[in-house]
Amino acid sequence: MKSEKMQQIEQEYKQYILEHEQESKDSGMKIKEYLDDSTAAYNGLVVHTLHIPKVFTEKEIEYFRWIVKTTYSIVTKVTQEYLDNPAYRKYFPFDKELEELILVPNLYDSLLPIARFDIFFNEKDWSFKFCEINTDGTSAMNEDYVLNQALELNDAHQQMLKKYKFL
Repeated sequence: MKSEKMQQIEQEYKQYILEHEQESKDSGMKIKEYLDDSTAAYNGLVVHTLHIPKVFTEKEIEYFRWIVKTTYSIVTKVTQEYLDNPAYRKYFPFDKELEELILVPNLYDSLLPIARFDIFFNEKDWSFKFCEINTDGTSAMNEDYVLNQALELNDAHQQMLKKYKFL
């Protein structure tokens, strides 16, 4: 269930926007202009954002940490088995060239030095589904950075920062 605190903060954003309609429109335009000229713009398309950012409490963040830890453990075990067991590799339809690249010795301390697990999270019942798993540096990392920078232009968010400490 969506926590009461999440609902309260979302409601405070909405209330501020309704009470400061022109300022919110102006900051929305500033955000759009910023994004249009940012590294999140590609071939005339810009990543979409919302005027009310998604805010999670520590309870949801702990659940996300559990998802990441569990998923990371599974992916690491699968990767290790793939590296160690030629018979297991037959379950993965990689072409020969890709398999050879996967089997190149890893010089990192971890089998999975970078990963991003994207999920669709249902706030009502806390169920989730994976929509994408990445094990490389991706454009979404840049988009996340740019969108976080754009929050500085969001008047509603700046007002919420006076009351709340967001991480």
